[in-house]
Amino acid sequence: MGEKSVVLVTTLAILLMFFVQIPIDKARMQPSVPYRIGGRTYVSKPAAPLFVNESQIPVGGSWTYVYALTKNASYHVYFYGGWIDNSTLDDNSTLDPKTDYDIYVYNPLGELETYHTEASGLPEHLGTTVDDPYFVPKYSGNYSFLVVNDPRESAGAKNGTFMLIESIDNNRQYQRYIEGKVNDLPVENTSWAYEFTTSSKRVEVYVDVPDSLDMFEARLYTMAIPTMKFGTLLSGTPLAWEPGLYGNTDLSGFYGGYNLDSEGFRHPGAMASCEYPGQDMLINYTSPYEGETLYHLVLIGEHGEGVVSFMVRTDYTAPYLSARSPVDRVYMGAETNITANVYDTESGINRITLDYTRDDWKSSASINISHIQNGSYVLTIPGQSAGSLVKFRIKALDYVGNVAQVNGSYIVKDRTMITCTTSEEITIDKAIVASGSISPSIANLSIILTFTTPNGTIIERSVRSESDGTYSVSLRPELMGDWHVEARVVGDGLHYPSESQTVAFRVVDTWISRNKTFILAACVGGGGSVGAFFFIRRRRQEEDYEE
Repeated sequence: MGEKSVVLVTTLAILLMFFVQIPIDKARMQPSVPYRIGGRTYVSKPAAPLFVNESQIPVGGSWTYVYALTKNASYHVYFYGGWIDNSTLDDNSTLDPKTDYDIYVYNPLGELETYHTEASGLPEHLGTTVDDPYFVPKYSGNYSFLVVNDPRESAGAKNGTFMLIESIDNNRQYQRYIEGKVNDLPVENTSWAYEFTTSSKRVEVYVDVPDSLDMFEARLYTMAIPTMKFGTLLSGTPLAWEPGLYGNTDLSGFYGGYNLDSEGFRHPGAMASCEYPGQDMLINYTSPYEGETLYHLVLIGEHGEGVVSFMVRTDYTAPYLSARSPVDRVYMGAETNITANVYDTESGINRITLDYTRDDWKSSASINISHIQNGSYVLTIPGQSAGSLVKFRIKALDYVGNVAQVNGSYIVKDRTMITCTTSEEITIDKAIVASGSISPSIANLSIILTFTTPNGTIIERSVRSESDGTYSVSLRPELMGDWHVEARVVGDGLHYPSESQTVAFRVVDTWISRNKTFILAACVGGGGSVGAFFFIRRRRQEEDYEE
């Protein structure tokens, strides 16, 4: 076989493998149960509930719902209603499930991204994983949710509600393009809806409206509070009270009422409207009930078009902020580092600032802040002149506007050094002189010398420094033994105090006192010799006279 033939055969083999692989993969992507291909519903936006009639998906049948989803957004997808056997929540021995719906999710590439096949009568968990209550698409584009009435497990075809709605985080900014009505009729982008959950009784919704748009309303609907027996939980997340998804309310008029119609029901205390283009809106709502609550937020445009920014605020707690004061002494010309610890567990830290002043806030300056790690920040204030009283304030701002503030101050002074010297030994009949100097050479600084006697008694003497920074102090000791002396600069408004090293000296007895025995002996011995000398001399003088 020639070289060209080898290349041709290899190419054909590769192409054959490629084309064979495609049907194998597509076959693998299909559900493993036989079913009849049913209808298909294209949903323009994830906002409205879809009611599934009993006859819509018979045993062995299917139905596909197609949604345009956005990559990395979070969607709450659930399918519940009459086909759910609630007795499974109480006593498994009384189960009599009839309907078994399985759901397969295909991404825009036609790949099976996830599937859910709970037993008969149990709601399907439609999160990305078994631990996640929300579905997060890997791609942007059309996602197909294939609902199959499993012919192997199902014995019925009860009704239900298929719901897909974007779930948003609290205390985070979002944007949405809104288009007003055209010829007084809503278009696709006239209204949008989202859901969120919170245990906070107080909820604020901020809607920043561009000048090009006149909004009709922003609305809040309370859809579930499981602790109040309205709605239920699936994977730890509340599901909306089903009748409320179709605009119905309970007898009190508190739960449900959800709709996207400008003329539809709204709660008077949980809505806001625009009077003119560009007017921002605020819903300030406080729930009368405790517990994790599921809300639906509806935005409806009126005239014009534009991108609105909105945020659901449930965080009203200031960030935690603490600051370690600067070192005890801040020296002239030296930078001052202040370490701040900051964190916010709800909305997160948006900005940290530090301002400082040297004239009691008549003027001030701001500085940059360096982030270390784990919520620690270093704030560096430039060096200042001696005598400066520096005041500072640190502010931590979270993403919803809560502010924490810490104030502090410190004084800048010049450093000092002092020396001290004495004689190593003196006699008790003399005064000890302690002397030294301070640096820099500063006149009239107060200096205290502390003398410690052999028995521990403290004696202090004060003196002022001379013009050249020197000083001298004398003290007459009254005890013999080992003494110690230390000099200390008191400091003033411009200078920090400082201390010298401790100097030791010894006080001893006088020479005469130490040698009095020898001197006495010498005196006694010396007196006898003198007497004998005079006695002998006088005796000789008398003898000479007699002769």
